[in-house]
Amino acid sequence: MALSALVMNGTYTLQIELAAQVCCGLLQRNDPASCYSIGTNGKGFPSDPSGDAYWLDLLYPGLIKEEVVDLPSWLGENCLGDGGLWLKYDYASQKATLPAVVTASAHLSAVPIDVSDVATFSLTDPVEDLTQTWAELKSDADVYSNLASLYLKNSSHLVKQNPGYKYDVDYRPAQHHLTSEIDIGIVDFVVKSKAFSFFLPTGCVPFTEEHRLHSRIAREFSPTTSTPTAVYGYDDTVPLFGGDTYEAETNCAREHNLGQIASVSVNNLNFYSQNPVTPENPLKVNPPPDVVYDATKKYVAIIIGDGDNLYFLKNRNRGWVNERIDKCNTRSCFPLTWSMSPRGAVDMPDIVRHYYDKALETGADYFSLPPSGSLYSYPSMMGDEGRKLYAQTVEEDLKMMSSITTVHWEWFYSWRTAFSSYFPIFNNLTTEPRGFVLTNVPFMFPMFLYRRHELYKIIGENVVVFKPNEWRGAGGSRNNETPADKGAEINGMKSGSITQIYATSDGGLNLGHIYDMVENYLGDDVVVVDSDTATRFALEAEK
Repeated sequence: MALSALVMNGTYTLQIELAAQVCCGLLQRNDPASCYSIGTNGKGFPSDPSGDAYWLDLLYPGLIKEEVVDLPSWLGENCLGDGGLWLKYDYASQKATLPAVVTASAHLSAVPIDVSDVATFSLTDPVEDLTQTWAELKSDADVYSNLASLYLKNSSHLVKQNPGYKYDVDYRPAQHHLTSEIDIGIVDFVVKSKAFSFFLPTGCVPFTEEHRLHSRIAREFSPTTSTPTAVYGYDDTVPLFGGDTYEAETNCAREHNLGQIASVSVNNLNFYSQNPVTPENPLKVNPPPDVVYDATKKYVAIIIGDGDNLYFLKNRNRGWVNERIDKCNTRSCFPLTWSMSPRGAVDMPDIVRHYYDKALETGADYFSLPPSGSLYSYPSMMGDEGRKLYAQTVEEDLKMMSSITTVHWEWFYSWRTAFSSYFPIFNNLTTEPRGFVLTNVPFMFPMFLYRRHELYKIIGENVVVFKPNEWRGAGGSRNNETPADKGAEINGMKSGSITQIYATSDGGLNLGHIYDMVENYLGDDVVVVDSDTATRFALEAEK
C-alpha cells in the first residue's frame, strides 16, 4: 500500500507545518519510510525544495502516492489522537526560541501546538506548557541553558536552526533582527534522532554570555574535546566579506572541536538515510583517464565546488549533472571532478549513489572530498590530538568515496599550522598519494606561502598541496574571470605545470562557463584531467 506524502504548499500556517514535521519525525522512529514531506515554498520552506518530488519519482517510484493531505486531520489521525502527547507554546512571543521548542518536542516525544491552534484539535492536557515553564527565564540564553541541563547529554546530534535572524552589515553581531522565519526542513531529523537544536545570535562572538553558553554546549556534548563534533543545520551569524564568519563551526567554540554538515532546508534525511554507504563497500568510480604525464604539456583539473552542502547535493547538483550528461552526449566530455560530502553518502546515500552511477555513465566524471574533508571545518585550529583524529576520519572517508583528493579551507592566519601539523599526518596514515586543493578564508585574501609561479608543494613522500585557484563567476574580476581570461591564465602556465581549479556557483559561475573555457579558450598543449590524476602527476613531476 502506497503511503501519502505531506505536501507543504503554504496552505497552512508555519505553526501547522512545524507540527506536521515533528509528527513525521516521531513516526519515523518506528519506520523511516513512514513519512515523506514535499516542500513547495510553503511557510516553513523558504528555499526551493523542488528536489523532494524529483527524488521521490526518480529513486522511489510508486513507493509513496503524492497527494495533498489535510494537515490538521493528518496530525489528529497520526500523532494527536488517542492520547497523543503534545506541548503548548506561543509562536508570537517565543519565535526566537523555536529551535528550543523543536528540541523539547524531540525529547518529550510531543507535537508542539501553538496557543492559537489548541482549539483546532481534541486534546488532553499538554505534557508541558512552555508558555509557563519558560516564563521565568530571563533570556533566550537561559532557555537554552535550561534545555542543555535537561537534554544535552542524551542528544544524538547538535543542530543549528536560525529562527529568522537577519544581520545588517559585516561583523556587527549586535545588529541582528528577527525579521524572517525559521526553516523547518531539518525538523524531522531533529525529532527522530532526539538531537539538540539551538541558535544563539552571538554564540560564536567571544566575550559574550551566549558564547560562554555555546562553549558549554560544545564541551558537554562532546566531553572528549579533542574529538571533532559534527553540527547539522547552518550558522549564518555575523556576515563578513560576503560569507559567514562562523559557518564552519571550528572557530565558534573555544574548544575548536566542531565542524559543520551544511544541511539547512534539507528535509527527509531520515527517509533518505536508510541504506548508508560504508567503508567496507566503497562507491565505484571510473578508472583514471588513459593519459601519461608529459613535461611538454600543461594540466588542469576542474572541481565543482559546494559539495559539502547537502542542500546543494539535493537540489543544485541534480540540474548540473543532467546538463553535464546532455553536454557529454552532444558536445565534449572532458574529465570533470565533483566535490562530494561523505556525510551525504551516510545521510542521503541513494542520492549520492545516483551521482556516482551517472559518473559511470559519462565515463569522464570523478569525485573529491569537499572542504575540508569529512566536515566543513578548519583542522589547523584543532589541537594536536584533534587533528590526528580528524585526519584518520578523512582517510577513511577518502577510501569510502574512492578518491585521493580533498578540497581544504583554512583561515588566512592559520595555514602555517596546517602545513606543519596537519598535512604531514597523512604521510603516516598511508603510502598512497593524497592531494589537498586549498581555498583561503576569506577567499579574496592573498596567501603568501607560495611563490608567484609555484602551483603546489610536496610534503613528505606522498602529499601534494595545491595553491588556491578559485573560479566563482564570470564577471571579469579576480576569482570571477571570464572563460577567455581563465583560459588565458591556464595557457600562461609553463610547460609541465599542474593546477586544480575549485569552481563554485556563489559568484554566478555555471557549467556553461566551464565548457566555454575548455572548448574555446584552452591551448592545444593543455590537457584537462581529473583531480586524482592531477595529484598523481604532481608527485611524478617532482621525481
